[in-house]
Amino acid sequence: MSGSENARLSYLQSISSLVLPLLFFLFGCGTTQRTLPETSVDTRPVLVVLGGFTGSDSDTANVVRWLGVHSGYRVLNGVFQTPNGIAACEDNLRSWLLTNRLDRVPHVDFFCFILGGMVLNEHIRRGSVVTIGRTVLDRGPIQEELPRTILRTVPWIAWAAGKTLTDIGAYQFDRLAFDPRRTAVIMETRPSSLASTFRSGYQSERPLDFTPSYLALVRDYMYIPLSHDDVYERIDQYGDEVLSFLSNSSFTKSANRRAADWSASFFHPERR
Repeated sequence: MSGSENARLSYLQSISSLVLPLLFFLFGCGTTQRTLPETSVDTRPVLVVLGGFTGSDSDTANVVRWLGVHSGYRVLNGVFQTPNGIAACEDNLRSWLLTNRLDRVPHVDFFCFILGGMVLNEHIRRGSVVTIGRTVLDRGPIQEELPRTILRTVPWIAWAAGKTLTDIGAYQFDRLAFDPRRTAVIMETRPSSLASTFRSGYQSERPLDFTPSYLALVRDYMYIPLSHDDVYERIDQYGDEVLSFLSNSSFTKSANRRAADWSASFFHPERR
């Protein structure tokens, strides 16, 4: 196979790895209604998991199942995603919280993947309809820079994917509306398969910051040697830390709170 054919095949594989999740997002959003039965008398504390842009229903359901089995929580998979933008996602979240009557429980804890955290952040800004307890945010500078890189590299994706992808790329997530005393951050340090595909497009972007200023404000934070793909699949590797913070307002003593130069590892994987 010639060099030009190899390049063409690599490009097609990159596009397919991006388009397939987008098709799922566009045509799969909001098709599953998750509401509490009218006769529910479950008195367990409530934990809501808010998924991300690239996470499928089954990905988030895997996290919900694990947290439900390993805790005393009633764990719910929040329904909010739409391709119509973050504000529309927040409208959906607000409606879902009220439909599930979560405004009637003493408080609601949250575990949010990247888009879910952005939407909950906007929900708090606009006035939450529930009393928010503790929140754990999954963050990751590599994955959070990915939408901007994709939109610049493959501009037509903005038309195909809808406003939500564009909003994610423009979102200033360093301005947290969360109560810092009740918030913790789990920081991904490895690239997802999609980020690796678009690695070269990151070179002209702003530096990846694994020690953002908001880490000094939140109650606790930790780094995990996982990618954005892994955080859905390998909840068993860090789920105990999520539950530790939700119960005790801190991660365990063994949590890794020391940053390293993961940017260099991302841009120059051959040096690892």
